[in-house]
Amino acid sequence: MESDKISNTSQDFLYMRNELNALFIYYEQLANMAQTIEQVVIQSGDETAQTLLSLYIQRVNHLASITHAQKESLTQVLDMKQAKLSERQNDLVNLLTIVTSIFTPLTFITGWFGMNFINMHLLKQPWGYTACIVFCILLTFVQIIVIRKWRIFHK
Repeated sequence: MESDKISNTSQDFLYMRNELNALFIYYEQLANMAQTIEQVVIQSGDETAQTLLSLYIQRVNHLASITHAQKESLTQVLDMKQAKLSERQNDLVNLLTIVTSIFTPLTFITGWFGMNFINMHLLKQPWGYTACIVFCILLTFVQIIVIRKWRIFHK
């Protein structure tokens, strides 16, 4: 449910960014066209038309700068959102690494004792399997203590 909201938000942000980019290009084109018309008006010598076109160009440039600033703000929001998602992924990878480091030695020991050896020394001893279980439990606790001492779970 939350991932759908995140996905829709990203799509909305990208849509808004594209719309702002289109508006910025539109305002730039309006300003360029007005400047071309202003050059013709300057040659004709009409002061009123020249003043009005100059005011028009200023307003269009102002709108273009506002649109550009909004687009930049939206880009920063998207970058922050991406950084947050990367941080969440980092935490998950960290957790998976910890789980893997705990269970890898246990998997090795299980695989070793799962083989059918006739001359395995611990198989002949009455305390062999108990010693293996105790060793696995101690190994797990030592790993958890080391992980806590290194403060891997704490940020």
